[in-house]
Formats: sequence, C-alpha cells, structure tokens
Amino acid sequence: MPKQQLGHLDSAPASNRRPNDCPKGVAAGVPGIQVDGNDLFAVYSATCHAVERARRGDGPTLIEGVTYRLGIHTTADDSSRYEPPEFKEQWRDKDPVLRLQRYLERRGKWNEAVAEAMEADIKAQLDAAWAEAQRVPASQTAESLTHVFAEMTPRLRRQHDELKGDAHA
Repeated sequence: MPKQQLGHLDSAPASNRRPNDCPKGVAAGVPGIQVDGNDLFAVYSATCHAVERARRGDGPTLIEGVTYRLGIHTTADDSSRYEPPEFKEQWRDKDPVLRLQRYLERRGKWNEAVAEAMEADIKAQLDAAWAEAQRVPASQTAESLTHVFAEMTPRLRRQHDELKGDAHA
C-alpha cells in the first residue's frame, strides 16, 4: 500500500501534523515503513520487501514515501501564502529525477548525448501515440460517457453532445 507524505497538504505543512502515518498501518494490523519518497533506490527496496512479504502470505505493507510536490496542488491554491520560498528550493535539489541523473552521471552512465537520444526516442513515441489517438473517431470518445450513470445527468449530456460535435442538441 504506497502512500505519499507530501511537504504540505493544502495549507498545512507536514511539520504541523504527526511525523508519519506508519502507526496507522500498525493500528490496523499492517506493518509500515517510512522511506525517502524521492530516493528511487529506497522506494524500490521497500517495495521489493513489501512484495516478498505479500507473496509469502504475510499480508500488505504500508509504504510511506516522504516527498514534496514541486508543482501546484490545485489551481485554487496559492502555496506562496503559507509556504516560505526557501522551502520549495530545499526540495528542488531532492527531485528524484535529478537525483537519479546525478547518480548515473557519477557512474558514467548518463551524459548529454544519452539524454538527447532518450528525449528523441520519447518524443517519437509520444508523436506516434498522439497520431494514433487523433485517428479515433469523435463518436467513440463521446460514447465513453454513455455508461457513467444509469441515466445521464444534464451536465454529462452537455459534455457528451459537445464531444459528438452536436453542442446545440
């Protein structure tokens, strides 16, 4: 059972809440482990341990990954009202992608050429997926809304009609 512990939850910094949620798991009979959620290797190790426990029949494990959301929580939330600017900066260096990149660079496995080749490959895959998605007829997209409820709500009906290109129906 993975669980994220973000630096802030809406306007409440993590320091104003309990230090971790692992005791919640123990209270429910589920052992827990807290890891650095920005450390790929720590998360991987904890996950492997949890999978081994589960496969042995020992039940679930609560994995709490302590991390921080660098992006916004919601467009209705202005984190600058409650979060000091230096808080975000101290987490920026802990970005899991950058940490892995630095790790690979130190071992000679990552450089600008590798990054450019990977980006080109990813872009090609995304372009192909986008082209494929564009070939899906609009009616199929609209039809995905037809079985959400037993009867379509007025709002869902409007969305459905807009997707079908029949906004005036």
